[in-house]
Amino acid sequence: MTRACEFPVPIGVLDVKRCAGQREVREDKVRDDKETMWLPGSPVDARVITKLNSIWGFDRVTMFLAPLPSDPSHYLHHVVVLQEMPFDRDGLRDAPRSLSLEFVPWQGLRYQFSTAPPSKMYRQLDTDVCDPPIYSPRVVDVVEKWMSCAEGHYLDSVTFAQDLMHACRLDGPHIDHFSRIREQLHSWHAEVVRRERERRAAAISAVATGALFLCTVQ
Repeated sequence: MTRACEFPVPIGVLDVKRCAGQREVREDKVRDDKETMWLPGSPVDARVITKLNSIWGFDRVTMFLAPLPSDPSHYLHHVVVLQEMPFDRDGLRDAPRSLSLEFVPWQGLRYQFSTAPPSKMYRQLDTDVCDPPIYSPRVVDVVEKWMSCAEGHYLDSVTFAQDLMHACRLDGPHIDHFSRIREQLHSWHAEVVRRERERRAAAISAVATGALFLCTVQ
């Protein structure tokens, strides 16, 4: 899968306390050319696929909006939380366990298993009850499709969320939401591109002015 945009937006520092709240989070420290960033959860790999295949199914799916990793002032990043079906064991019902999945542009697919409530900093959209349940192979198909995509595009988060909701047969009621978020992301990206062009133009102008000054002095 090839993904590109005119000015790839660098990922800034992802504040785990802000973006992940009080839930249990395994934080991966990632180093790029300029700075260190924090990402929620863990990257998806073959071991995660094996774990997902061992799950019977999910009975609830909730979508959340979270701050964009590269611009925390905009709540346009999607997190999809699937609640695993609980089982009775010797008359005791297991505490429901949730699987959070999100695609971070330029960083890849991330996951997190937790029995704690989702972050209070996330903005909950809707909770869909799955009847019949969503069997794990449908989720695995989407995860396998996206786990190797790390080139990055600013629409990846919403596209992944829509793919996952489609696999869960729940995308229909959210079509308008996905369209609206795409429009907002296009506007956000256009503004980022505009500011980047202005920054580059100003840098070029400063260099040219300095060169002219040196030529005049000589």
